Amino acid sequence: KGKILYNFDLAKNHIRQTNTVMIFEGFMDVISADMAGKSVGVATMGTALTREHVQQLARVAQRILLVYDGDEAGQNAARRSINLIREHAKNMDIGVVHLPDNLDPDEVRIQRGLKVLQQVLEQNIQTPVEFLVNAARSGKNLSNQVQYLSFLQEVMDTLKLATPVEQDIQLTRIANEFGTEKQALQAQLKQSIKQKP
Repeated sequence: KGKILYNFDLAKNHIRQTNTVMIFEGFMDVISADMAGKSVGVATMGTALTREHVQQLARVAQRILLVYDGDEAGQNAARRSINLIREHAKNMDIGVVHLPDNLDPDEVRIQRGLKVLQQVLEQNIQTPVEFLVNAARSGKNLSNQVQYLSFLQEVMDTLKLATPVEQDIQLTRIANEFGTEKQALQAQLKQSIKQKP
């Protein structure tokens, strides 16, 4: 199971042509994406993404889009997959597709229609940094100071690996949203970069 990717044999040529592969959680999601005109989808069959999967995909694509369910399990799987891809395919470009209302791709097609699914797969793409910063919010009450500081610590760990531009975008966003001085956020990021991981 750790080596098998559903639909890889059929999608391989499309993946090569576009240099992009979409990874889904289930085979119904791959079928729905195909119906929406995205024939670069593969699915891990009831298992998490493995090193073998990543290496197999890195041979045919330069960009991986993770299309995982919007629920907590899907978000955790996306987090793990980002780390795995970064570890075993360093030059791979990674995107995370944000699905609306915790739906999976098949549910988006059934409830909202093919056109909406197609739009979501094309336009709702986040960078790994953007995804991880948003994921750090989940389950936290950010008006509580302790939880806000815990959120910030998680964000700083993510931003250590980000480009200066992405750091700036995220810190500006957080400063505007929570009324924290941007200079204070920049100082905290500097401090956390100095600390040993």
